[in-house]
Amino acid sequence: MPPRHLLTIAVEEFCDDPALRAIVSPTHRQRFEPRVEADVEALLDLLAQQRATATFCVSAAVASRHPALLERIAAAGHELGARSGVVPVTVERRFWWVRPLATGEALRRRPWSDLQRRLRARAAREPLVLAIASWEIDPAHPVVRGAGGRVIGSHYDGLARFRERLTWCLREFPFVAAAAEVGMALAPLPRAPTPACAVEAAPPAVSPEAAAAARTRVSLVVPLLDEAEGLPYLLRTLRLLQERLADRWQFEFVLVDDGSTDATWPLLQQAAAGRTDIVLARHEKNRGVAAAIQTGMRTATADIVASIDGDCSYDPAELAHMLPLLADADLVTASPYHPRGAVANVPAWRLWLSRGLSRIYRLLLRRDIHTWTSCFRVYRKDLALSLALDNERFLGIAELLIRLVRRGARIVEHPAVLESRLLGFSKMKTLRTIRDHLRLCWRVLRGQVR
Repeated sequence: MPPRHLLTIAVEEFCDDPALRAIVSPTHRQRFEPRVEADVEALLDLLAQQRATATFCVSAAVASRHPALLERIAAAGHELGARSGVVPVTVERRFWWVRPLATGEALRRRPWSDLQRRLRARAAREPLVLAIASWEIDPAHPVVRGAGGRVIGSHYDGLARFRERLTWCLREFPFVAAAAEVGMALAPLPRAPTPACAVEAAPPAVSPEAAAAARTRVSLVVPLLDEAEGLPYLLRTLRLLQERLADRWQFEFVLVDDGSTDATWPLLQQAAAGRTDIVLARHEKNRGVAAAIQTGMRTATADIVASIDGDCSYDPAELAHMLPLLADADLVTASPYHPRGAVANVPAWRLWLSRGLSRIYRLLLRRDIHTWTSCFRVYRKDLALSLALDNERFLGIAELLIRLVRRGARIVEHPAVLESRLLGFSKMKTLRTIRDHLRLCWRVLRGQVR
């Protein structure tokens, strides 16, 4: 009787990979559309085609969020268990080193002809234990570029060829769901919590008209340049923000395409179709982030306007704390360089540049403002639009704040966390930005910015 081989599949979202877990925080996770169900369905179809069974190891979080998916796995005749401890895997030993032979990463990244030969040789002697993750079947999941080149290589390299190589393995070796045969103990899946018997009295019904009247309208401006890759992440972030603050604030999202050359504009049109809470504006040519925010302000219909970065490098949920501060201010700005602020995973060059420029402005203008270059702000629209800016690009962000300070405006800083962007690429031109800021500092020193 030929040996029976074991295939284990870790059922998880792509950001559960240890290579990404350090940078994709729980806050970031909820902004990605769940993909685990589609990934598992693709694996179930592939296993059915090859008449193979597998052992699916499910985390408690996935089990609680997707109970129907577990039923689908079990109905297809596969083994189910909770993830606990280290999953055994076939390895190869060469003198003093040991490396995995049968893992998803090995299938994706190792030279294929050599790996085929080694797998056949090992399978002739003993059962294989192949361990993969469900996300490896999905070559289209978002690329978290903020994780860095080494992590990107480890996680994303070879995803496009993984399905073909896994199919070869399923044809070549008879995989069965029999964890016990290799000494792998499966922990029972966590049970879903039992609903409480008592039902709390429902609050008095409030009409949608009355609920809307009780909320303050806010226009949230988002400047965008070639952000097609991160647009789904942004839109989900805005939806979560809307749900979280719905009891007090009524949002209008003003999305400004600043001359994008990728698919940003058609994707924005698709997202806005049939929605009254999304307003679009567009620059035919790229003008700069400050110009895009100004265009968004002129398009906005609310008296209170907020702006955020399109890459969500600040958590927009901080608006819950920033918006009330406008009652005693003309502008509220997020401030990572405030004593209670912080930065996370930000490249050293960007941190040095931004923090250094803010210190120079602080000294020149003699105002205790720690961050002068943040795009994450809350404005009184009429006051912000009354200022004529000389600079339409990133420099205009600092210029607007300088002009408000010169006019004696009330500026409030809110401590915030600045993080490196996860998706897409930064559009800032570093050398030009440094040069332009130095010129602006010279003009401030000479009293030419009022």
